[in-house]
Amino acid sequence: MEADIATLEEQLREAMLASDVASPGVLRFHRIDPSERRILMLEQAAFLGVRVHLSGVFSGSPFQEDLQLSRLWQRHVSGAWLVIAGQATRVQAPAPPSS
Repeated sequence: MEADIATLEEQLREAMLASDVASPGVLRFHRIDPSERRILMLEQAAFLGVRVHLSGVFSGSPFQEDLQLSRLWQRHVSGAWLVIAGQATRVQAPAPPSS
């Protein structure tokens, strides 16, 4: 089941990268680079934690962000996996040591 979640996460990443700018208009991803991925399998659910570096354009302005993402996937009665909750937190660079 963990491989299923990893595959679904990759499909989600690719779908985000291929977004149709004419439809959402405001947001376009250039890169979504995941790292530090952890998947915790539960009975009919899976919790995913992953750090991602994103870059793209939002409302005409370029952006770059490091985020920690969390998603909760749940297996539907049909057998399909669905995202039922998600959260993103900006990862702040550590402050330089004070003298």
